[in-house]
Amino acid sequence: MADKVIGKIAVASGEVLIHRDGKTIVAKVGTELLQGDMISTSGDGKAGIAMIDDSRFSLGAKASMKLDELTFNDTTKTGTMTTSVVKGAFMFVTGSIAKSPGDKATMKVRTSTATIAVRGTEVVGEVDSGLDGSKFTLLPNA
Repeated sequence: MADKVIGKIAVASGEVLIHRDGKTIVAKVGTELLQGDMISTSGDGKAGIAMIDDSRFSLGAKASMKLDELTFNDTTKTGTMTTSVVKGAFMFVTGSIAKSPGDKATMKVRTSTATIAVRGTEVVGEVDSGLDGSKFTLLPNA
């Protein structure tokens, strides 16, 4: 059974790598992403990621993020998503999954210091395990 595509690289600037099953793939625009992939950027790297529910992630330089889990029903526009931002600056804009009906948060972004349970918004953050800690900002929807 082939692995299900859950997103793709929409923007790749500088060095952007995908770590999958012990292999490293140099990412370029259009590279497909699978559940379990770790995306990382170098000192000059930036990545834009488009998920199948229309969520969008951006990673700045020296950042890494793991695509832990994503299920999505394209007919009902519902599902669940969990990602882990390991380090660096990031931004995301939610898609259909975070807007699913009900009280349960269906989209989660984990960091070393917090889990952000999302119900439809835009978030900017930086994960830093140093003394300054991590910072997160919720942005008003445009």
